[in-house]
Amino acid sequence: MNYTNTDYRKRIANVKYANSVVKSCLRRMHIHDYIPGQVIYNLGEYPNKMTIRPTAYDHDLIRKLSENGVGLIQIHEEWNDAMRIMGADKFSSHDKDGLKEFIDLCHSFHIKVLPYLSSGFFDERDPDFTEKFVADPKLMLVQNYYRYRCCNAASPEWNQYLFDNLHRMMDEYAFDGIFNDMGYDRRDGEGNPYGMEEYDPYIEDLLVRMYSVVKNEYHGIVKLHIGELQLPVSNEKIYDYLWVGESCKTSEELLRTVQYSPYVIPCPDYKFTNETNGDTQLFLVGAVTGACLDSINFFRSLFFSIDKKWAKSNWWLALFILLLLAAGIATWQNAYSILPMIGSLLSTVALWMKTSKKVRLISFFSGPCWLIYNVVNGAYSAAVNELIAMASIVIGILRHDIEKKQCG
Repeated sequence: MNYTNTDYRKRIANVKYANSVVKSCLRRMHIHDYIPGQVIYNLGEYPNKMTIRPTAYDHDLIRKLSENGVGLIQIHEEWNDAMRIMGADKFSSHDKDGLKEFIDLCHSFHIKVLPYLSSGFFDERDPDFTEKFVADPKLMLVQNYYRYRCCNAASPEWNQYLFDNLHRMMDEYAFDGIFNDMGYDRRDGEGNPYGMEEYDPYIEDLLVRMYSVVKNEYHGIVKLHIGELQLPVSNEKIYDYLWVGESCKTSEELLRTVQYSPYVIPCPDYKFTNETNGDTQLFLVGAVTGACLDSINFFRSLFFSIDKKWAKSNWWLALFILLLLAAGIATWQNAYSILPMIGSLLSTVALWMKTSKKVRLISFFSGPCWLIYNVVNGAYSAAVNELIAMASIVIGILRHDIEKKQCG
C-alpha cells in the first residue's frame, strides 16, 4: 500500500490512541497477513457420484461470501477420491476439470482455496498403502466410509510418498495452500491426548518441511488441525492458521486458545455444542436460578482460560464454587433450582481438571441436571442441545477412553 503523508498521520494517531486506551493485554502484535472470513464449503456428498463443476447456485453463493468478507474457502475430502473408486486418489480430484473451474470461480472473487490433506491419515484399503507407513497397527480412525491408519512421521516410505504427492497436488491444481488434518493424535494409557504436552522430533520435522514446501515453493498458506483444542509442541513456524474447536461442547472452551501463537481459527462444532444462548432463553421462561448460574458459568470459563500462575490457584476454584452456591440460594425459586446448582458445580470442577478424560466424565453427570431443569421450565431448545451435548460426550468417551484403536 502506498501511503500518503495524510495516511501516515492517521496511522500514527491511531497507534497513539491504541497505546493510550489498551491498559493490559495478552500480547501486542501487528496483524499484517491475516485473511478474515474463513469458511468450509461443501462440494458434494462423497462417495456418491457427483460433479464439482460450479452451478449458478455456486456462483451466487461465492459472490455473496465475497461480498460479506470471506477471503478463504476450505474444502474437505469430497474434492479427492480417498477410496479410489472414481479413478483418482487421495491427492487428485475425481472431477479435475470441475475442480479447476471451482477454483477459478473463487479466484475471480479474490477468495483463496485450501484443500483437505492429511500428513498422517491414509486409508488402509488404498492400493498404495503399505505397513511400512505405520508404526502402531492399533492407531486407526474408522468413521463413515473411511478406515484411516495413522501413518508414522519417522517412516522414510511414508515421508517420500507424502511429499511426492504433495508436490504433484500443488503442481496440478491452483490451490492457495493446504488444510492439513495432522493425523498423529496419540493417546496415553488413560486415553488422554498428549500432543500438547510431549515433543516428537519426527512430527515436528515433517510439519516443518511441509510448511517450507508450501511457503517457499508455492507461496501458499498452511492451515493446521489436530483435534479438539490441541496444539503441536514446536518452537518452529509450522502453520499460518491453527483450526480448533472440533468436538468441543461449548464455545467457552475455545477461550483456552487465547494463549496460542497466532493465528487461531476457532470453529464451534455444532454437531456437539449445547449452545443457543441458554441463559437468555432461561430468563425468558422465568427460570431465574438457571439463567443466573449460566451467566456465572460463562465468566467462570473465561477466567479458567487465563494461563497465568496466579490464576491456577485452587482458591479460584473454591471462590467460583462459593459464588455459584450463593447465587443459587439467592435466586432460589423451587425444588428444581437445585438441579442447575448441581450441574454448574460439576461443570466447574470438570473445567478445572487437567485431563480430557476427567473433563468428559464429570461433564456427563452435569448434563442430566440441566436437561431436567430445561424441560421442567419449558426451555425446550436448550434441552435438545443438552441431549446432543450428552450424546457427544458419550461418543467422546467411547472413542477416546474405551476404544483403544481410535486415534482421533
